Amino acid sequence: MNNVIVVMMMIIIGAMIGGATNFLAIRMLFRPYTPKYIGSVRLPFTPGLIPRRRREMATQLGHLVVQYLLTPDSMKRKIEESQFHEKIETWLIEECQRFLQSERSLSEVMNFLFNETWTKETFSSKTETMITDKLHLLLQEKKEKKIKEVIPSYVLSELQSIIPKISRALTEKGAAYFRTQEGRAQLEMLLNKFLEGKGSMVNFVGTIFGSERIVDKMQPEIIRFFEDPSSEKMMRQFLLKEWKQLEEKPFEVIAQSLNAEKLAEFLTKKIVQEIPIYQVIDKPLHEWTAPYESIIIEKWLPHVTHHLLRLLSHRLVFLLQQFQLEEVVREEVDHFSVSRLEAMVLSIAKRELKMITYLGAMIGGVVGFIQGLFALLF
Repeated sequence: MNNVIVVMMMIIIGAMIGGATNFLAIRMLFRPYTPKYIGSVRLPFTPGLIPRRRREMATQLGHLVVQYLLTPDSMKRKIEESQFHEKIETWLIEECQRFLQSERSLSEVMNFLFNETWTKETFSSKTETMITDKLHLLLQEKKEKKIKEVIPSYVLSELQSIIPKISRALTEKGAAYFRTQEGRAQLEMLLNKFLEGKGSMVNFVGTIFGSERIVDKMQPEIIRFFEDPSSEKMMRQFLLKEWKQLEEKPFEVIAQSLNAEKLAEFLTKKIVQEIPIYQVIDKPLHEWTAPYESIIIEKWLPHVTHHLLRLLSHRLVFLLQQFQLEEVVREEVDHFSVSRLEAMVLSIAKRELKMITYLGAMIGGVVGFIQGLFALLF
């Protein structure tokens, strides 16, 4: 009976030692978290293995992630998968629909993005200010240059091509004007002024013949003058000559007659009237984006998604280099709380770690049983 008790005690003691040893070994992976000292002497095995080797583990883990897990090839394969394309496109469509159907106005969106007030009035004011500044700068920089050097050649050519039309219009309007009673009255008034200023003899001749009879003779001749093709040619040559002289003059000639502020105000009004964004900037998005929604979602977004993912795939190596993933992983692991890491490991491998403890106890018990047998036999 005593021999059985001895063997049982040795089994129990062996099991307790084996289980406690394994339990302690598991705990010493993490604990203590910091070095422990007696005076100036640090106790051995402090801190635990993982806290002591954390920096090396962080470096190796960062290398592992970059070299074997998040490699450019593996990420590129993932990006090029059709399912990934579909998921990204679906996400973009949902976000775009949510944006286009929003109650927010474009001005509110711009305020959010740029942290600055953007209303129709402020937008117009900024436009006018920008145009005014650009005009002042242009007029100042170009005033010494010739007009033909400042105004684009195609604009000058277009303006010059109008001169024949202008000369033709002047002669036609002149002939038409002098056919009217107003034109005839103007001729008679000019004739009377002429006769009044030429002395008594000429005035006497005019009185004899009568100003109306003279006007009757002058009116057809003046009309014939305007209708004569040579008059139109003469007018065209005169205007072309004046135009060529104007092109050679310094731009300052035009700049002096321009009021930059009034011109900017005029241009701003035209821009505000013609460009839709000024009319809708204060309206909710859903009120004016409906006609564009189908075009954006059905045509633009698939095209944009394809090109964005293609660009991402081609620039993936560069992007990963800029992210410096190895350094990021190293820093995150290096600063990760050991207590939190311990809790995570224990929560994941709790059953396995218990089995290791039980295995140590079982081995210890077997060793105790063998030792008991040897004690009884020898």
